Amino acid sequence: MMELRAESISQDFLRDSAREGYIVAVAETDLCLSSGTVTAIMGSSGSGKSTLLHILGGLLPPVTGKVFVGATDLYSLPEDA
Repeated sequence: MMELRAESISQDFLRDSAREGYIVAVAETDLCLSSGTVTAIMGSSGSGKSTLLHILGGLLPPVTGKVFVGATDLYSLPEDA
């Protein structure tokens, strides 16, 4: 059974003004999704749902942590893979 696994992933974004620092969108998150299952990602507006899905889908590399598809690190693959 194939798994999509995230280990300690984090993502932050610089606020509009550099003086204000960073917004933490995803903080040290672990997740394991197995094929054949249905999972809901729920939360209020701005809670990091889309950011999490962008990371899991290979569209946005996490600042920290790793994402695995099976045993393969998703972000170690060449961009054209």
